Amino acid sequence: VRRQRDQLGVEKRLSDRLLANMLPKQIAAQLKEGRHVVADEFEAVTVLFCEICDWSRVTDAVSADNVVTILNRIYSQFDRLIETNNVYKVETVGEVYMVVGGCPTRTNTHAQDCVNMALAMMRCVPTLRKECAKIVGDVGNSLNIRIGLNSGPIVAGIVGIKNPRYKLFGDTVN
Repeated sequence: VRRQRDQLGVEKRLSDRLLANMLPKQIAAQLKEGRHVVADEFEAVTVLFCEICDWSRVTDAVSADNVVTILNRIYSQFDRLIETNNVYKVETVGEVYMVVGGCPTRTNTHAQDCVNMALAMMRCVPTLRKECAKIVGDVGNSLNIRIGLNSGPIVAGIVGIKNPRYKLFGDTVN
């Protein structure tokens, strides 16, 4: 019985860690408490969109493995920046990386937090360019990003049963 209880504890920690990687901590906690519809309105947030410029040129020139390797390098570096910039990673879609400040944790510094994140991302580009060039040659040397910020109200919530995701809705995101 003790061994089964210990194994159950290990499995619970693994599932909690997985849930924490998929959803904001406070949203995961609400779901575990039994709240079924998790949606909130936010009067003021800032959304940061970062796009890898001319990405189709890269994907046309390199193997699928290298495309994934490059994206993983870039997005992993951006993920590390989140820890020090008080923003939440919403999603990546292809060559676009999106974060939000002021959601799910409300803060009056959401715009400054996203500006700081944008500046940190821009400072990473020269190093990422060199790393990508080592993988794919000259194509990697042309790595560049385009960043846009937009502030305003949103609605945010969990969407989906399979692979549920914390999504943002509203004109601020569009």
